[in-house]
Amino acid sequence: MYYISQFYREFYFGKKDFEKQAVIGSISNILTLIFVLLLLVYTKSLFLIILATLLVRVLFEGYYTFKLYRENKNKKISKQAIKHGIGTSFTQVPSMGILRVENIIIGAFLGFLELGIYAIITLIPNQARNFL
Repeated sequence: MYYISQFYREFYFGKKDFEKQAVIGSISNILTLIFVLLLLVYTKSLFLIILATLLVRVLFEGYYTFKLYRENKNKKISKQAIKHGIGTSFTQVPSMGILRVENIIIGAFLGFLELGIYAIITLIPNQARNFL
């Protein structure tokens, strides 16, 4: 659900409407940051923080993805475009692994508890960096 909710980004990227893409992404980052900070103040539950992060993103960004889907239904299916999209997706898998290599190393050598702590510690600076 998380990745499906972010299809609006690819749509606006394809339309070269970077302003809408940036505005929606920034608002999503701000909302996520607010909810995480509030949960850090009121609770120390790692599960609730992760759940809130996912729910805020899925609900907010999912709304725009669903709205775009309803507005832009296309009856034609381009098999060539689907083939190209699948090929592009497979080429992105190694880069996603390389971007998250520290998570793999921490999980393998230190354990998953430490990986969870690391993920929470880096969440707020990453959200702030994404906002900029």
